[in-house]
Order: sequence, then C-alpha cells, then structure tokens
Amino acid sequence: MIADAATSVLAIAALIGGKFWGAGWLDPVMGIAGAGLVAAWAYGLLRDSGKVLLDAEMNAPVVAEIREVIAASPVKARISRPARLARGQRQVRLHRVTCHFAGRGP
Repeated sequence: MIADAATSVLAIAALIGGKFWGAGWLDPVMGIAGAGLVAAWAYGLLRDSGKVLLDAEMNAPVVAEIREVIAASPVKARISRPARLARGQRQVRLHRVTCHFAGRGP
C-alpha cells in the first residue's frame, strides 16, 4: 500500500515537473524509480510470506523454551508445527502422546 502511494506521488511529481519546467525526462526517471520501489516491496513480501508458508518463522530460542515447558509438564505431548500468528503472538499445536496397543487392555 505504501509502495502504491509512493509511485503515485512520483507520477504526480513527474507530471508537474514536465508541465511547469518542461522536464520531459522526469517521467521515465520517475517510472524507473517507481519500478525500484515496487520491486523492493515485492521482494520483502515474498521473503516474509515465504517464511510463513514454510513455517520457518519461529526462531529456535522460542521453540526451545516451549519444548522445555512441555517436558516439565505431567502430560506428555509433542509439538507439531509451531507458527507465528501475528506480532508477539505464537501458536503451537500439541499432540498428546498415548500408548494403546490393540487387544491389550485400556
């Protein structure tokens, strides 16, 4: 959204510069600058969404702390897919570990 607004401001600046000062070269220069802004924005978007989609978002110290808390708990569980929901919010799916063999009691 910011990249879109910035490219609009650059286009308006190029139009004003071309009309009042006869700077016809300003339009292509602002076009290239706008393309650079959009490319930088797209790179950041791909990098951030790639981390989320590949579940590489959670850093190791946070996951290690979660594993320590689970290990100290009387209920045995294992972590499946730790993920970040939003800034400062984490989600961890836990699976309770049970042992049950077919035909051998409860």
